[in-house]
Amino acid sequence: MSEIMHHILYSDRDPNGHMFNLDDWSESIAYKLANDINLSIDESHIKILVTLRSHYKEHGPWKAAREVLKLLETCITSAHPRKVLYQMFPGGPVKRTCYLAGLPQPADCEDMSFGTSQ
Repeated sequence: MSEIMHHILYSDRDPNGHMFNLDDWSESIAYKLANDINLSIDESHIKILVTLRSHYKEHGPWKAAREVLKLLETCITSAHPRKVLYQMFPGGPVKRTCYLAGLPQPADCEDMSFGTSQ
């Protein structure tokens, strides 16, 4: 059986790790997912994830990664919210927060034609 088919039949996540049923998410799942990617999170991270999930439930799928980033920036009270987000979620705040919140990423989240912050 192919690896993709195995994931579909026997997992609650797709091959990229995104949850099939968004209502199955919990804070404990966020902590486990963070541990899986070697990211240490705390209550401030969870507040951002909850805000992201609430917005998604109310407004539906993202149109673009920029929309998610602007929402994330409203969660940070620093003078430089984007810098703080990249420190909190290395590897890209949009990609990481969507993953940890159990939400699908915007289609333009990972444009391989651009460089990386890593």
